[in-house]
Amino acid sequence: KRKWKGDKKKCCFCSAHESIKHLFFDCHVAKFVWNAVFFLTFGIGPPSSITNLLGPWLSSFPLKIRKQLLIGATTMCWAIWLSRNEVVFQRRYLTLICKYSLEGHTGQGFGCSYLKRKRCN
Repeated sequence: KRKWKGDKKKCCFCSAHESIKHLFFDCHVAKFVWNAVFFLTFGIGPPSSITNLLGPWLSSFPLKIRKQLLIGATTMCWAIWLSRNEVVFQRRYLTLICKYSLEGHTGQGFGCSYLKRKRCN
């Protein structure tokens, strides 16, 4: 929301210092999402940072599946971000992650659901 004066330093999930790395990779919520989708479903270790995601992590996979993994990883970040915003601005707790992020393990289910909602609104 515009001109929001909330606490910009604390993670809304765990009260640690909020940074991009913390929010998307180090927070217990992010770790749960990454492990549930990538590790438990596909046996793939999650990336540890944006740099790792776009560099060594992604390039360690065959070229054929990199695009799908990148879509899935981007979707995980998007779901975490939207969930963070729901907690901060609407006082809801993890509804988007629970509802969408595990829907289509590669992220396509979340993306399709999100686009359908946007088109209908």
